[in-house]
Amino acid sequence: MPPNIYDIARAANVSIATVSHALSGRGRVAEATRERVRQTASELGYAANPHARSLVSGRSRMVAMQIAGFTEGGASKALLPDAAYYMDVLNGAASAAAEHDHALVLIPHSLEPVKVRSLAVDGAIIVDPTGGDELTAELVALGIPVVTTGRPTGGPFEFPWVDNNHAETARRMLDHLLAMGYTRPALISTPPTVSYVADIYNAFVRWSFDHGLQPRTVEVPEPPTEKSGARVARRLLSAKDPPDAVYTSYDRLAVGVLAEAQRQGIEVPGELGIASAVDGDLLRWINPTITSVALNARRIGSEAVERLITLLTEDQPSQAGVVIPARIVERASTRRVGK
Repeated sequence: MPPNIYDIARAANVSIATVSHALSGRGRVAEATRERVRQTASELGYAANPHARSLVSGRSRMVAMQIAGFTEGGASKALLPDAAYYMDVLNGAASAAAEHDHALVLIPHSLEPVKVRSLAVDGAIIVDPTGGDELTAELVALGIPVVTTGRPTGGPFEFPWVDNNHAETARRMLDHLLAMGYTRPALISTPPTVSYVADIYNAFVRWSFDHGLQPRTVEVPEPPTEKSGARVARRLLSAKDPPDAVYTSYDRLAVGVLAEAQRQGIEVPGELGIASAVDGDLLRWINPTITSVALNARRIGSEAVERLITLLTEDQPSQAGVVIPARIVERASTRRVGK
């Protein structure tokens, strides 16, 4: 039979109340006594009952996550988009939550914001927030701590965030394309309703002006799929003065651009360079492989949970943002011979 707090009290020669305060970190207990109780508990192999611990702390030890800035057409009821990036964010967050003895709960877009009350979560992570949605307002009204991956692009709320420096990586990618001999890049992106797309779009425009170019940008309606990428690329590559490189805000768009280039008989990378601002498994296996940005999505998810746990446990947690390093992964789609 596993040991309980009565066994610890007898072994450490203290009261039940002292054991409870020492193990929970609550109440006034001398540091030497607290350490002796914890050492005794460890030696006996004691493990706290999570349900009892929740009752004492008043916390459910559950955190919620919602992918806010991505809906696949009418499939807003989906818990998770069909994208490697979001799966990696989820895996990183779930692992970190488990390390802190918390469960991660996914909230679908179809859930009415008022029903968040019934979930009794301690905190929430909003992925790619827009800032003005009803769920965010409900979380704030309930006093539930929120951390975002990406930054809200609208609305009155500000939260601690975890993100990449997408503007910097966009400029580095464009510099890479220029070094490979591509001088007429175009950007294909979704509307800049989420911060990472806005950062890429603004960086592309500034970079173009800095290099004496008229920015060439095309927006695709949601969802960003291979089909929508190919449809936009068809018009772009058939123009009288087509671009010699295409940078996309999403990996599936880049796959669509490649498919259309191959349909038109355009050589990649000889005549056209293709790069994506988001990496994905498909980009590593398609022929030719596609240059992309590795965003370290698992670390983004785990860091978001760390920030949230800090909000839940510290009296004056930091509100500053955390920037996760990203790196350009050069592949065949931009590797011109002789460059």
